[in-house]
Amino acid sequence: MTSPAWSCVSITLHHRKHSFLVAFASLFADTSTEMLYPVLPVFLTQTLNASGSIVGLAERFAQATQNYRAGLFPLQFIDEKLAEQMIDSF
Repeated sequence: MTSPAWSCVSITLHHRKHSFLVAFASLFADTSTEMLYPVLPVFLTQTLNASGSIVGLAERFAQATQNYRAGLFPLQFIDEKLAEQMIDSF
């Protein structure tokens, strides 16, 4: 049977591994977004033969969606819930 101290170390290492994996997933998601954003207008105009106004409309729609999401889920609320979950897990 393991002592409580060893189980605490095991839990800590387990959380570090998952935190590391989540950090890498976030890094790759951010990188792919940053790579795709400049290419999107070229793709719309060259491949889909969209006009400049359609490209502008798509960009405005993306900004409106982002602003709407930020209004629905404020960062402070998310941080508070995350902190509560972390406290409850220990």
